[in-house]
Amino acid sequence: MYHLKLFFLPLGSTLCSVASGASTGNNVPSSFNLYAYGHGIGGYPIVYLDGIAHVSSQSQLNTSTQVARFTLSSNTLIANSNSTDDNGGFSNATFFVPGPNDSSPQAGFVNGTPPATAISSGWTFYGQTLLLVGSSGQWEGLFSAEPTEQDDIFSLNWNQTSDTAIPLSVRFTTPSSATM
Repeated sequence: MYHLKLFFLPLGSTLCSVASGASTGNNVPSSFNLYAYGHGIGGYPIVYLDGIAHVSSQSQLNTSTQVARFTLSSNTLIANSNSTDDNGGFSNATFFVPGPNDSSPQAGFVNGTPPATAISSGWTFYGQTLLLVGSSGQWEGLFSAEPTEQDDIFSLNWNQTSDTAIPLSVRFTTPSSATM
């Protein structure tokens, strides 16, 4: 008999161990969108904007900000344009976050080989929440959003500590409201 202890994982924290009998990734769809949840950000999708990852309200989406559709393959997230038109779609872009010594906290997408200091593999799900398995086996969810000059468009960052950073949980859970 398995006993599962319930606990709350604060946003932007590290999960060091998993209760016995917990499952990870068993119910991950073959293709999915990822949504950011945090203070004032109620399920904004992750979008591709010139190779940089952002989160954006639906009202701000246009041909230059395209929703990324993901697949998880060998613990690597591969993104494709969620659009069917021919206006600058992207395909087979590897999602990455900056490594601990990078000067920029921005997450991004790259076709081909990610930057040498970037982290592009080690992704897993705890339930529907995206986490990164670190080099020591710890599970990290260090996503945050930083406001940009455009309303309701935020840069998607990793391991950022600025005062304006909004801690995020990134999930494949679709927001309950179709309008944002």
